Amino acid sequence: MQQIHLQGIGRRPAIPAGECKPGMIRLYNYGATGEIVSVEPLKGGKSVRLTTRENGKLYATVKRKDTLIAVVPT
Repeated sequence: MQQIHLQGIGRRPAIPAGECKPGMIRLYNYGATGEIVSVEPLKGGKSVRLTTRENGKLYATVKRKDTLIAVVPT
């Protein structure tokens, strides 16, 4: 598994955004977390829309499929 450096907590395991699955826990700088609710491929096929639940709110972000996303290992 690849790794990515996050501010305040150091190197953490990461996977490409295209391999994320609903139910995974995403990690952010300084240890903040969010649960991935959905992963939708976009029309062009190069990007995905990640919908994440953080602090009871839903946030959608668009990432290229090969962008590394830090996750909590299961």
